[in-house]
Amino acid sequence: MARNLQVPSRPNRNVHIYDNDGNVIGGMEIRQQPRYISSNMLYRYCEVFIRFPAGVRWAVFHLQRDGSTGRKLRRGDNMITTGNYVILDPNGGPIDVTLTSERAPRCIYSRSPTSSQIASNRTTFQQHFHDGLRERENMLCAISGRPFRTQDGNLLEAAHIFPVSKVIEWRANNYRGRWIFDTSNESQISATGLYSLQNGLLLGDHIHHRWDGFTIAVDPDVCPGLLRWHLRMCILRNMKGDTGEPQ
Repeated sequence: MARNLQVPSRPNRNVHIYDNDGNVIGGMEIRQQPRYISSNMLYRYCEVFIRFPAGVRWAVFHLQRDGSTGRKLRRGDNMITTGNYVILDPNGGPIDVTLTSERAPRCIYSRSPTSSQIASNRTTFQQHFHDGLRERENMLCAISGRPFRTQDGNLLEAAHIFPVSKVIEWRANNYRGRWIFDTSNESQISATGLYSLQNGLLLGDHIHHRWDGFTIAVDPDVCPGLLRWHLRMCILRNMKGDTGEPQ
């Protein structure tokens, strides 16, 4: 049966996810080539921002041009294509789904201090964090692989995976005990552990800005807890709903 599909309001997306009634409930923008989002990844990402009835199994199906249900998207390592998808039960029947109330936090982008600020503003924690990441990453951006200073003038900066500004949430959820195994002295990584190198990546300044805004994330095959948290925030910011998270 054909559906009357809601017209998406975010034109940059080329993957749109609908509920059975034809409402846009999520989506993303993916590159045409090389494709890099597998069906397994799409299923995992949907579980972040969609809430399903308790005990109900679900599946992703392709949508035809007229809004009717196409073939099931099977879980696996096959790369997904651009287009429209719908959330149904495994047999293609309707299920009621809603969006999570969880939201990505607003992040305040903080650059590493400039050379004129280092002597007076950089704390011992920041110094250890900055210098340790530069040594660990061999002066290369952890995402792009570019060196310390590129031809377009971009510099490398020490980026926190979990933002220091969210220290209350960090403590409340015992994230240090769950995610940080660094035995360095607290005079280097702080009592919270937020300045541990395990909570950092060396990034180009242009990528750092996108990282702090949750518009770029890392999804490794074996994902440490900190990167899972950042990826989750990125999914909530970019895939949830049709209008996007409030800034």
